[in-house]
Amino acid sequence: MHKVKFVSVFVLLALLLSAGLGVVMGQEPPPPVVDQTLLNDVEETLSGYSQALSTGQITQRGRYTSGMRDLIQERRAFYEEFFEVALHSTLESITSEFLFDPGKVSVLSDGQLSLQVTEKVTLYGRYNTSPEEPPTIQAARWALARTDNEAVKQELKEYIQRAAEDIAESSEEGFEITLTPRHSLIVAKSRNGIQIVQDSFTNRSNDDPGTDNVIWTDGEYVRNKPDFTEYPNYRMYTRPVNEMGKEMLDFYTKMYGKRGWGPSQYNRAAAKNYINSWVQPGQWPCEAGSEILETSTAWNTSYTQYKCADCTNYVSQALGALGAGGLPPDGTWYKDSFAWINTPGLWNWLWDKHYGWGMSTPHPEEYVSEGDLGFTSSLGHAVMYTSVYPLRYSAHSNDRLNHPWVSTLSTFFVITY
Repeated sequence: MHKVKFVSVFVLLALLLSAGLGVVMGQEPPPPVVDQTLLNDVEETLSGYSQALSTGQITQRGRYTSGMRDLIQERRAFYEEFFEVALHSTLESITSEFLFDPGKVSVLSDGQLSLQVTEKVTLYGRYNTSPEEPPTIQAARWALARTDNEAVKQELKEYIQRAAEDIAESSEEGFEITLTPRHSLIVAKSRNGIQIVQDSFTNRSNDDPGTDNVIWTDGEYVRNKPDFTEYPNYRMYTRPVNEMGKEMLDFYTKMYGKRGWGPSQYNRAAAKNYINSWVQPGQWPCEAGSEILETSTAWNTSYTQYKCADCTNYVSQALGALGAGGLPPDGTWYKDSFAWINTPGLWNWLWDKHYGWGMSTPHPEEYVSEGDLGFTSSLGHAVMYTSVYPLRYSAHSNDRLNHPWVSTLSTFFVITY
């Protein structure tokens, strides 16, 4: 009996010693728990940040450092310049919403909090018009007056009509775009609650090198700003009309000059309506750690859904789905086939069927219309253009609805079917 008791005590001591050695030998203690009251305070502060960005009025100034207050005003000025210079438009309103996940809050070694959170920034504006027609329409009229080819004339007239309708819609009804920057914020506890110390963010993804990027260096924010003068809607207003007209005439002659007169069979308007119908701006990573954001609840469940890689499947739907663009499926291109879901496969099929012209050009504004396609240079991603004024596209994976053109989309396919 005494031996049994002695052994039991010995085992108990060994277990306690083992537990102690575990701490000494470097086993990490569990991370500090962020209590619910503090989480509520974080969420309230983010709500105030959204309101300040949306309205320009910073209430509860103690919630932000002076650098953060400057950043809020800088962000508003950046979005205004983006619309004015890059998109030839006027920004009328900003709406911000943080998609807060309490599980993405952690305590740093100095007691400050680290937040990883995605923001949905909705920008609403109108395309700027003037008494004169936009330069691309003037260029098309220049080309129209210099050709005798009936097929080329017909296509130029259709382009002018589509462009006029597009600009009327964007200037009269306005347009909305959504940016989804991912934020890494540092928050400090203070006597009055909490204070946002710094905010680094980017909307970089597979189709965007990062239009909206801010980092912090030595306690100050630094914006990595894109060159707005490289955007199509800036360039078209700085180039000579006759230069654009000549390029347009050469291209339309190459595309349609040898085709007999007759209307195109591709229904651009229906393709555009489809690509805009089954998508909402992406809000959630398609898988843990991914930069690709999806809102797959908006997808058409009649088709297979390819998580994180649905771009070409979706473009194919818009090209050939019932009631959409009207390209006829065949033995190569059909639902879930390689050519239907693979970007190079679709590109090659369109070429093989002589359904249009693919190109890489710094001036897409002269060539593309609603229903034409955009690709990254490596053919790793596909989108469909939905507007020229300003040049925008819709897509899956990233999920985009009328998103402004980005420089990574440097390759185009103009459909002539």
